[in-house]
Amino acid sequence: MPIIHERVTIFTTKPVLGQYHFNNKFQIYPSGRKPLQNDRFFYPLNIEISFLQKGKHYTRFSTPYGNDQLTKQIIEIQHLLSVMTQFFFFGHIKAKNPINKFINKACKRIEIGNINWYQDKALDDRNVANFMIPEFLDQALEIYYALTEDLLLLFRKACYLFYCGVELRSSNPSLSFASFVSAVETLMAFEAIAPDGVFVEVSEY
Repeated sequence: MPIIHERVTIFTTKPVLGQYHFNNKFQIYPSGRKPLQNDRFFYPLNIEISFLQKGKHYTRFSTPYGNDQLTKQIIEIQHLLSVMTQFFFFGHIKAKNPINKFINKACKRIEIGNINWYQDKALDDRNVANFMIPEFLDQALEIYYALTEDLLLLFRKACYLFYCGVELRSSNPSLSFASFVSAVETLMAFEAIAPDGVFVEVSEY
């Protein structure tokens, strides 16, 4: 199957001041777009992703929302980064056309560090000046992409439920709480079928 490369603009809650590259899966770096302001600033970043085309035809847009291959890839990475970095990633603007390969971006690596609590759209830690990546991110992503298909599906469901819990926290606390509980229940199912040691590795992050 052909390998697809795409560039997309997404948004997060802190400025992105450097580059992060993970294997041949994706890389992120600063965007030239201006921040959006809606009660607080939301900061754009570019993300380039690489994935295998599924099926005979490749789709970049579709109805209903999220049914095309590109949007599925974007959402998956937004959920992963939101869960694993504790910063919240959302929205997207697709480039007009796919790209041929990742660009060789000449900028420093994103700062490595830890934060004290989750950076959702309702909670702004003033002590965090810009987006950081945790030192374990490479290892956590390696474990994620090495999961079998059934385990990957379960973990994706747990990520989605956790993401919804964060997103709904300020607007609908009850649904937010239900999403967090469902995420824990899904991880319990993940633990039940995971080989020895896999759940321990994943849960460390």
